[in-house]
Amino acid sequence: MTLKLYYDLTVYAVTVENDGNGSATAVPGSATMGETISLTATPDSGYHFKSWEVVSGDVTISEDKFTMPAGNVTVKALFERKSNNDEGTTYYTLTFDTNGGSSIHAIRTTSGKTINLSDYIPTRNGYDFTGWYSDKTLMQKITEIKLNENKTVYAGWTKLTSDGSSTQKPPTGDSNELLLWSVLLLISGFSIINIVLLVKKEKKGAK
Repeated sequence: MTLKLYYDLTVYAVTVENDGNGSATAVPGSATMGETISLTATPDSGYHFKSWEVVSGDVTISEDKFTMPAGNVTVKALFERKSNNDEGTTYYTLTFDTNGGSSIHAIRTTSGKTINLSDYIPTRNGYDFTGWYSDKTLMQKITEIKLNENKTVYAGWTKLTSDGSSTQKPPTGDSNELLLWSVLLLISGFSIINIVLLVKKEKKGAK
């Protein structure tokens, strides 16, 4: 008896609507069954985000995310007007500088919220994405960021070779490993020199 496994590789669309009092996006905008979809809602001035409404599709939204089913999904962002108690709420914007990669919409959210950057992956033809950085020089790599002011993250890339591999060389070991090898090579060198001198000395003694 032969068992065959079939995987649904169909790509389904995610449609995001709003009630006219803000904007909303989904990342990615289309996906295969089982992929995670991240939602972002940005209220207009004078409004705040209220909730997500599932218009169509068998999904449950939790913490602005849902798992893609085997079918198209439509969700709607609902906003409501701020009350007098909401006037003190502060919002900040996170901007994605993809450095030549595909564009990603900026995120506007409340102060103090931590954003998981692994949910936002750009693409660039001929390059491999290495992650997000907090600085333009691409020295401080980060996986999440807390918004306590308007901030920008920067995409890092390595160019792919003709065979599709990255030009970035993987590390061959830590500094302790390299130090150990250096010591062993040094000891081996001294041992060889001592053997050569000993052989010469014995030959002289034999004469």
